[in-house]
Amino acid sequence: MAAIFLLGWTAQAQVYLIPKGGITSSNVNFDQDLPNQKSNTGFVGGLGVSFPITADNFVAIQPELLYTQKGFKADSYTTFTNPRINYNYLEVPLLLKVNFGEDAFKAFVNGGPSFGYALGGRSRADNQDMRIKFGNDASTSDIMYVDPDNVNRLDIGIQFGIGAGIAAGPGDLTLEARYGIGLTDFNNISGAPDSQNKSKNRVIALMLGYAIPFGGR
Repeated sequence: MAAIFLLGWTAQAQVYLIPKGGITSSNVNFDQDLPNQKSNTGFVGGLGVSFPITADNFVAIQPELLYTQKGFKADSYTTFTNPRINYNYLEVPLLLKVNFGEDAFKAFVNGGPSFGYALGGRSRADNQDMRIKFGNDASTSDIMYVDPDNVNRLDIGIQFGIGAGIAAGPGDLTLEARYGIGLTDFNNISGAPDSQNKSKNRVIALMLGYAIPFGGR
């Protein structure tokens, strides 16, 4: 009986490979907002795989590997004037996904934890455009080095979103809006007050993707 059930489930189960890309609107939640602090625009892109938990694909688990830009802009920040700062993260969301609808049109909601790691970034401030790297080297005219002892490169958070898919060719064209809440502070300056270290990411992402089916339908 178990073998028959497994064969039936495998024949119906639909795994999807989902390349995706889009834009982010991000900000950082400091203890006190910076002067004229605003959201910053960036890029997000990567790959997700949707594994069904139920044979009808109503519930699925969807791990992803994303390249995500997060940051902020303001009139001033520490010694910088008019900074626009983006950090580049390699991010792994682990999402629970619930699907609704038929093959021609589907809607879905998802949510779960995410784990990001800052790779570097870019700072535009004081009429200078500089790459951000982590290290203790002396900064140059085009590279700003950030002391890794003063930051937390691991960004743990929660993501949740809503989206829809329309049948297009062998797969589905998907559009998704997602909100990410950082739970860890980026600043980690030893001896600094908590108010100075409070710095959690907030990210809205709008992504277009294509869900490529594998397995039975």
